[in-house]
Amino acid sequence: MLFRDGLIIGKFMPIHAGHVAMAGFASAHCESVDVLVGALPGEPIPGPLRFEWARDTLARFPNVRVSYTEEELPSATGSSREVSKVWAAWLKPRFPAADAIVSSEPYGAFLAGYLGIGSLPFDPGRTSVPISATAIRGNPFAAWDFIPRAVRPWFAKTVCLYGPESTGKTSMAERLARRFGCGWVPEMARFHIGDRAPVRADIDAIAPIHATAIREARKEGFPLLFVDSDLETTRIYADRLFDYRPEFPDWIEEENRYDLHLLFYPDTPWVDDVQRSPQADRIRMFELFQARLDAKSSSFAVIRGGWEGRERGCIAAILERWPGLERFLGQGTDSRQDGPP
Repeated sequence: MLFRDGLIIGKFMPIHAGHVAMAGFASAHCESVDVLVGALPGEPIPGPLRFEWARDTLARFPNVRVSYTEEELPSATGSSREVSKVWAAWLKPRFPAADAIVSSEPYGAFLAGYLGIGSLPFDPGRTSVPISATAIRGNPFAAWDFIPRAVRPWFAKTVCLYGPESTGKTSMAERLARRFGCGWVPEMARFHIGDRAPVRADIDAIAPIHATAIREARKEGFPLLFVDSDLETTRIYADRLFDYRPEFPDWIEEENRYDLHLLFYPDTPWVDDVQRSPQADRIRMFELFQARLDAKSSSFAVIRGGWEGRERGCIAAILERWPGLERFLGQGTDSRQDGPP
């Protein structure tokens, strides 16, 4: 140990592998380490969330403490002596035990000089961990390996496979998940109802089961998550089968947020079962599904054709919207395991 208490400050927008490495370096060279997350109103990622990410990600270091401030202190695009002087005056009474500033930026030495304490530089050229928060915000998929698991759900995309019955949504969700090496959530109504015909009470049971499955799948940290059907699907069939218009809690609505809908056109062979509407209703149901998307101004792509054509159409729609996801296509790997914990 070289120092009694090291101090790291930053926006952590978001925390990334470089920050984790810095905290580990500080942890090994200081008896204790304070990490201060600073935030201002209107920043692209909410400050309290960044604090949670830093706290959870750095919990692996037992001698690291994470704190938070929304104090409106000055900032600069680069290291500034004038800004550092103001920060030093603010930090001194709040971290009186600090005897070293740990930083990869020149302002670390400026702060240390104004505070009259040591400076402990870490990887100033960012050669050991070549990443920045700016690069992550600009292209998170290119930087995915540097993003901690706690942060990944913020940048991940969720795609809903959507539309009338017997159009291949379930099979395609699983197939796309394999192609991208990502996660998927099946239609939970099938698990709840089984082989019997649905009853009205099922509507209120299905929605929380499905939302919970989505929430848990998001925690896995995949860059892309495929979900078979959504809350609007539940509403459509509640209205159609039981003349019932359910209201759902806010948390269920929040989990059913999607970045893209893939709307499946009913030009596939019909497979009948006890839970499905008559085959003759397929086009009318498709039009109803599309009208719901239009009403919500949702982003969607219509998927048509045979199975291979549908897969190509789904992949093309995804990559057109997020070209960076192409790096995961064909990997067939578990993308959760990459990057810092």
